[in-house]
Amino acid sequence: MSIVRINSEFFNNDAQTNFNSRTHANPGLDVHVVATSATNILLEGIRGTGKTHILKMIREESLRTFKRNRILPIYISLAKISEYESLDDEIFRVHLYTNIVQAAFSTIIENSSYIEDSDSPLSLKILRSEAPIFELFKEQSISEVLEEVEKLFTRLNSELLTSNLKISGEQSNGVKGELGFKGISLSGEMTTKEQIEYVLGRLSHYNASRYIVEFFKGLHNILELNYSLILIDEISGVSDKAQLEVFRLLRLIRASTETAEGTNFLYFIGSVYPPQKTNYPSKTKGDELEFIPGEDCSMEYLEMDVLGEEYEAFFKYITERRLLTLHPESEGNILWLFEDEKTFLLAAFAANGLPRRYFEIIKAAYVSAAKKFTTQKEVQRIDYSSISSAIQTIIDSQTLNENQLTESDLYFLDKIIIPKLSARNTGAETRNENREEDRRLPVHLFLSVSRSDRKKLGTLIYRGVIHNLSRTRKSKSILSEDQEQRGIMMMLDLAVAINYRVFNIQKAVEYFQNDLRENARKGYPYFSDISLPDN
Repeated sequence: MSIVRINSEFFNNDAQTNFNSRTHANPGLDVHVVATSATNILLEGIRGTGKTHILKMIREESLRTFKRNRILPIYISLAKISEYESLDDEIFRVHLYTNIVQAAFSTIIENSSYIEDSDSPLSLKILRSEAPIFELFKEQSISEVLEEVEKLFTRLNSELLTSNLKISGEQSNGVKGELGFKGISLSGEMTTKEQIEYVLGRLSHYNASRYIVEFFKGLHNILELNYSLILIDEISGVSDKAQLEVFRLLRLIRASTETAEGTNFLYFIGSVYPPQKTNYPSKTKGDELEFIPGEDCSMEYLEMDVLGEEYEAFFKYITERRLLTLHPESEGNILWLFEDEKTFLLAAFAANGLPRRYFEIIKAAYVSAAKKFTTQKEVQRIDYSSISSAIQTIIDSQTLNENQLTESDLYFLDKIIIPKLSARNTGAETRNENREEDRRLPVHLFLSVSRSDRKKLGTLIYRGVIHNLSRTRKSKSILSEDQEQRGIMMMLDLAVAINYRVFNIQKAVEYFQNDLRENARKGYPYFSDISLPDN
């Protein structure tokens, strides 16, 4: 025995293929409340904040409570269609909307047990709808139509780039215009190819978003829904052109999905990166439409307040949940995995609110400790030095990856920010050696910047090197009277601070729990003014 044996699944990032709802913890955002809020929302956060996890938890919650709430969740990741984003506008538009429709049908088919338990079983519903896409089918049960349409759209997606299908529909100014292909009529039987081409014409059209909205209106009536909820992930991960098409759809959902009863039949919840990496359309930039976060939708920020009193409890809980799920013999005790609580706290704080980074740090530390303890006879656990080494490995290879940072980014960080904070903290630590506890100077990582300088830090914010404290959840800060005279408050990432040794890292946990937290609670009386040169 060398080190405690851990199931490799423990370290998985469950945002994508390894999603596990049993290890969910509430990050200050109640999934049930969000899922049933009947509100258009964008979840904002950098990589690793849990955007995908939250969207999938909303999907799970909506399906679990479908009989009571009749909310149909449709999850789609734009990463799935990112390979088409550089193609012709019409081709991308087709792939975007065919994937949304296909995801809707797949959700219904895969979860028919939830839906058929309702008061209106699918097997009894006879389709007589003029709604888009359903118009291709007459007098068939909805369950039969679902299977046929799913096959139709699967074939459309697989053949679109390799077949001889041509987009030749006439352009129209409205959804009720003659979209589609010349010579194709809905009367009589249609071949599969004709059906594909008919749908293709509508989905490639400039007003395709309206066609999709009308489709969900038809689905709303057929399934007698409260509303459908489109969960769109990775919006900021596609090209600016592709994002424009997505925001066109989201704006239409906000503005044009009201029912006769005064409610809406369709809402969206999407995930985005911070505004520095999201192409919100604006007429001031020459776009033909505008989408204004906060006005066209509500905003939920997923970056956790690392200085909040509940921070440690969150990471302790998700660790315990994974241990109980994968290693019940641990009884959920974190000391089954870590040599002491200080080691756990170092990993938790170094994650800086990013669950993905937390598990990556633990995994790297586990590998390091396993090598170190190879000759030990007694079972060992992850130790403090292994966590410290893992933090530097993760930060250097990922957060500070030189391929993701510009020369300006590295200059701002290495030549301005780090030297200023290091000098200030070294001075504070030196003076504190001869001071009473009540007169000691706190170590800090806070930066005050102007609005224009914040823009220069865009990539560093997106990469998680610098954190914008105004876009974190549940801040405990109490603004002091002169706060309005300061610039925008930012904070150097805790793990980056450890990597650069801007303070005595042996006291890191003490500084994080006391100095930084107390400073934030009082409204940041200690901070460093930062001015950045023009590029």
